Amino acid sequence: MYGGMCPTCKRDLTDGVCLYCISAAELRDAMNYTPHRIRIPDDCVVEMTVPLDDSEKASDSTRDRQSEQAPEDGSRTSPDIPLVTCVMQDEVITNTSLNPVIGVLDVDNAGDAALLTVNLLLEDRRVYRSTFRAQGGRSRLDLRLSASLIRSSDSNIRTVTVIVEADGREIARQTSAIRVRAVNDLPLTRMQDEIPRCITPSCREIREMLAGDGPIMAALQRIRPDDIRGLEMGCIDKVSDELTTDSLQAYQFSNPVERLANVMAQAMAVFNALSEMGLKYVDFTSSEGSGQYEFQRVNLPRETLREKRGVCLDFSCLVASVLEGMGLNPVLVFPPGHAMVGVIVSSDRIPYVGNVDYSRCRFIHEMEVETGDGHKDRIQAVFMESTLIGRSSFAYSLKRADEKIEESMKAIMSKRRYTVVYFRRRYGGVLPLESSPRDIGGRK
Repeated sequence: MYGGMCPTCKRDLTDGVCLYCISAAELRDAMNYTPHRIRIPDDCVVEMTVPLDDSEKASDSTRDRQSEQAPEDGSRTSPDIPLVTCVMQDEVITNTSLNPVIGVLDVDNAGDAALLTVNLLLEDRRVYRSTFRAQGGRSRLDLRLSASLIRSSDSNIRTVTVIVEADGREIARQTSAIRVRAVNDLPLTRMQDEIPRCITPSCREIREMLAGDGPIMAALQRIRPDDIRGLEMGCIDKVSDELTTDSLQAYQFSNPVERLANVMAQAMAVFNALSEMGLKYVDFTSSEGSGQYEFQRVNLPRETLREKRGVCLDFSCLVASVLEGMGLNPVLVFPPGHAMVGVIVSSDRIPYVGNVDYSRCRFIHEMEVETGDGHKDRIQAVFMESTLIGRSSFAYSLKRADEKIEESMKAIMSKRRYTVVYFRRRYGGVLPLESSPRDIGGRK
């Protein structure tokens, strides 16, 4: 139900889940696990109250805090009035189908169920008013605003005010300045941590490329052992003529030479297939902002395929998406002002990749990287210059990437300007924008 057309009501599902025919249970699961995939009308605000404490009465300390709150006129606040704490986000990320959480109301109710009214003001203009019932004990209310409301073409700083009322009396108010950015605007200072969101191996366009009659398989079936030997990597120059290169094998070969040769054949097929699709590299600067808030706009792979053009980062995300969809592990590096993609051929921590010393092979680079789960891994990878897609050969792209890596490896490693896309990172909150945990479940 992700992408395309809803099979039930035939409505557009380009950016989200169909809310016209989805059941309540499915909607709740979608909200819990894939909030970036939910399409909600622009004038809608989603509320979800989550019980935090099953006790019917709040603690004595809560009652004491409430009794100490007194208005300026000297009258005391009733202990039945809930204590409301509002915490606003510093930064929210949106796209056209994402209603981001802008803040959280924490309600501590010492009395019975109370009816509260929530008002949301955007730049002093009320954009939402609703009531909800706060049960006894503690509960939480997530506040969401429509992407069309919170995003602005003239400023990425929005002032949002939350006002909570009980029995016509204001009991809480919070005004905050929130920085808003698009879902594919990646901060340059956190590029290596957030770029996995833009690597989308499960999106419909990538799956179509990897289908049995797709362009990747067609390009792979045209590759012969002589093409692999022509890469002049040294260690695979004597690969057997019987090497099978007509199917997606990932890392399945047990022989290290055959495994490397097959991985290179698959990477070559990706490069050739994208070249045949007419993709064009464009050289322009797409970064905005300044200082720590400088970011770069990144096209998702489906956008790059649709527009048939992109910058180095767009092409790197596209190639990485295809590689991961094939079962290979991509790695991205960010030399100053540039981005390149490679494929891992050896690893200490990825069991199915295997730990083989290819250091004597040409174009192989060794890196000691952080895995994202508190560990380090020693990997070996082959990089390609994705900006040469459609302009040169795969062999020349390896040569150009090798030269660039040699020049920039010290800066890349010292400033951790790299991203290794382990499958396990998908479970650490770095989910692809166009997939759900169900799409990648079971792959460790």
